Amino acid sequence: MKGMSEKMVHGDWVVYESDGKREIGRVAEIRGDRAFVCYSHGCTAACTPISLLRPYDRERDYDLVPDMRIGYYRFWNSCPDAGDCYMADKCKPAMTRSV
Repeated sequence: MKGMSEKMVHGDWVVYESDGKREIGRVAEIRGDRAFVCYSHGCTAACTPISLLRPYDRERDYDLVPDMRIGYYRFWNSCPDAGDCYMADKCKPAMTRSV
């Protein structure tokens, strides 16, 4: 979607849509025309074209349920950005982030 990157921020719930596949995820980072989105319970974020994402809508996406375990540590207040993390060499979430 055009202009979607300006609206997305860290922690936003989004829906990935492509070739009939729909999946809920949570935005970890925005870089240009791509977003790093967590789709699973781990800390790994997939580099996803923003054109394939749209905001999560509870009524439209009634079959997709936000799961607070998606992205795990990445969305905890105690987990800093990778560049600011003093434990980046020991912290699994920081090691999986793109810097």
